[in-house]
Amino acid sequence: MSGRGDLFYYLGPSVPRVDVRMNAAGAVTTAMPGTPMMYREGVIPPRLQASLHRRPDLLPTVAVLGGSFHRQWQDELNEVGSGSMTIANEDTQATIVTPGDVVRFEDDGYACFAWIVREINRAQIAEGEEHDQVTDYSGEGLLSMLSEGVVYPARGAGVKPYDDQRAFSWPAVDYDDQWWGYAAEIGGPRAGYWFDGITGWPNDTSTWIWAHLPNALEWAPAGACYVRTTFNVPEGVNLLHLYLILDAEGELFIDGMSQLYFMYDAEPVSPAETDVEITPGEHTLAIKCTNDVDPESDEIHNPGGILFAAYGVNSVGEWIPDYGPLVETNGGWKIVEYPPFEPGMTPGEVMTHCVEEAQARGALLGLTLGFDGEVDSDGNPWPEYTQIATAVATDVLTFFREMCATYIDMWMEPSQFRLHAWVKGMRGSHLADVDLHPVTDPLDPWSGNLAGLSYKRVD
Repeated sequence: MSGRGDLFYYLGPSVPRVDVRMNAAGAVTTAMPGTPMMYREGVIPPRLQASLHRRPDLLPTVAVLGGSFHRQWQDELNEVGSGSMTIANEDTQATIVTPGDVVRFEDDGYACFAWIVREINRAQIAEGEEHDQVTDYSGEGLLSMLSEGVVYPARGAGVKPYDDQRAFSWPAVDYDDQWWGYAAEIGGPRAGYWFDGITGWPNDTSTWIWAHLPNALEWAPAGACYVRTTFNVPEGVNLLHLYLILDAEGELFIDGMSQLYFMYDAEPVSPAETDVEITPGEHTLAIKCTNDVDPESDEIHNPGGILFAAYGVNSVGEWIPDYGPLVETNGGWKIVEYPPFEPGMTPGEVMTHCVEEAQARGALLGLTLGFDGEVDSDGNPWPEYTQIATAVATDVLTFFREMCATYIDMWMEPSQFRLHAWVKGMRGSHLADVDLHPVTDPLDPWSGNLAGLSYKRVD
């Protein structure tokens, strides 16, 4: 077993006890994480002790539970784990530990596991001797705190349109499109090549938009472009009536939820239409359009474009306002032009969104993250995915464990309420003296040397 803390505790090779400079990420010390921890001369940390902590700040020690014994724990990557201990009833500390408290086990001066007290079993009258008059404490690992947060709909509870699935990708409300450019206005609703081929469009103000090309009205290459915008729905509007034409085909999303599909067909072409229930306030609209190639005339006429308009409707079916659409395509829409891959979100972004939203509602207070949206806890860049989703009302722990099956590994730092996450199978990759062995059996994800890493200790 290593003499180092946190990741080194389970990953690193053994180091001599005379090595007094140790990694302090997770060490029981007042030093900032990442700085060396120095043993003080003449002070020998106990081999194993338990300390009591309370939320939301787990750093201060309420009490050192010196009378605890039968201390044991089970820690496993991606799993909650468990811990337990016993205190004699005659010990005054037996009464200060309450359900919801956090107990941290420390070995040789380093935090090695923390757990939440869930059950207290006090033997008031035992059949044995005096030493049988004890209180047993047991509970789940610190990671179980994530179950206190819930995944809400993207715009919050009670906001329409509503879907019982929360998807995290480029159409989502919280997708970061700052790096996207602005779309090119390529003509009015009856401009250029489409002038005589469209019927039933409700206005002359909406504009075709597409990538910045010399003449997209006449010719554009095959491939997909993605556009987004935000808009406000005024009070009194209960419904949106949507009009959509795409060249050649694609899908429209509101607040990350698919609402309408269109495929360009034989002319004259009429817009696809639908009604969507909506609540007042800000909403996000996103469209994916894939242009094809006309095999007969691709060198002459093969335009690409997106045309959209939405009108507000009140509870009695009247259009509001009657002078024009609430939102329509124009040069103010964001666009990413012909990307090599469909834009998505990283697992780090997804997890950050879920935690920050839960904290804004008063849950998961005190939790910090050892990663961000760009890199994992070891500094490995996160890949992007377009299929990360979960059912609304899923607790955060369950959702993150769903992600562990494909995208991530995770672990809770025992010295404080800090969640670490890594690209799947990359935990410890920053350590020069650790060899990572990939999965050897495709049917057994635990066949790699890190996938199912666990640690069990009985005092």
